[in-house]
Amino acid sequence: MYKFYYTLAILCFSFSNQLMAAATCIDERMTTVPFFYDTVCTGNGTSEFAQEYHGGGSGGGNITDIKRGSGHPIDPSVVIGTFSITDLYKDTMTITYTYGEHIYTYSLHINGTGTDYIYCNVGSGESYPIDAIVDGFGACPGSGDYSGTP
Repeated sequence: MYKFYYTLAILCFSFSNQLMAAATCIDERMTTVPFFYDTVCTGNGTSEFAQEYHGGGSGGGNITDIKRGSGHPIDPSVVIGTFSITDLYKDTMTITYTYGEHIYTYSLHINGTGTDYIYCNVGSGESYPIDAIVDGFGACPGSGDYSGTP
């Protein structure tokens, strides 16, 4: 009987730790952006996969879809939109992405361990985890063929 309770306690503890590890929209809201002049990877392993280079500082800048790199003859990198930041260094900070006519505004959150980031859509409340942040202009982990040329 004690084995059952012991096993149950271990399973519950393990499951709760996994839940706590992932960031959510109720976790600490960021007041800075950790990916100026870096590549943000989202949607890994899904049809929504994106690897977007944030070519700008605190004032915002261009968003470049990395694809297979600027030097690739068939699938080169291309600027697909812009980003801007409102209320940098305040707990009301938002990041707005503009892709043509489509505009999306997010808050940025981090989990308690400081390892996982998540976008939270300000309008809908939907969340989108950031799978990785790659230093500079570069391919995301698992993105396949990449020429490596910025």
